[in-house]
This record gives sequence, C-alpha cells and structure tokens, in this order.
Amino acid sequence: MAGSLDIAYTVGTWLAARLAMIALFRVLSLWLLWRNLLSPRHITLKAVDDNDQSSVSKRLRIWRDTHAFRRINVPSLVESARLSTSTRRDGILPDTPSRAGWIALLQTFQAFSVPLPRGGDLI
Repeated sequence: MAGSLDIAYTVGTWLAARLAMIALFRVLSLWLLWRNLLSPRHITLKAVDDNDQSSVSKRLRIWRDTHAFRRINVPSLVESARLSTSTRRDGILPDTPSRAGWIALLQTFQAFSVPLPRGGDLI
C-alpha cells in the first residue's frame, strides 16, 4: 500500500512542477510581449508608415494594427555611397505616403540605383 501511495505522490509532484513551468512560461512571455509593446522603439516604429515593408518589417501580428518584434532594414550611412556612372539608371521616384523622411531618402537612393550597404541602425 505504501508503494502505490509513494508513486501517487511522485506523479502529483511532477505534474504540479510541470504545470508551474507552463504557467511561468506563459506569464513570462506575456510580460515580455507587453514590455515590448510599450517600449519607445515600438511606439516609434508604429508611427512609421512603411506600407511596402521595405524598411520596417512586420514580424509578429498581435492584433489588427499592432505588430511586435519588428526588424529594421536600413542602409549604413556611416560610409559615403560609391557612385559609378556605369550602373546608374534613372528611375521613377515613388510617391511616398510615409511621414518619415528617411524612407523617402532610401526610396530616392533606390530609384537612382545608389548602392548602399545594409545593416545600419536608426539610433
């Protein structure tokens, strides 16, 4: 009788530990998501109207208008751009509905085929 009771205690302990780990994971993940959504970086990236997602990607959709863990794809403007006349093509400047001036600058560089290395930061 004592053997089956010990097994029941052991199974109950491991079951409770597993449920506690699942609850901790869920609470921790929701807290990290909430912290990300309230960060100044997220608020700034939400204000950028990049409709074609060429500079700010939409990673994880939370609800209608909110995306979390966005990735920024901007060129590194630390070094000067190397212009060559052999690869230059004059493109049509797109109509930019974005309020961010750096997106308009990037689209202008792309229209005139100015090669810029990717991997820069906004801050």
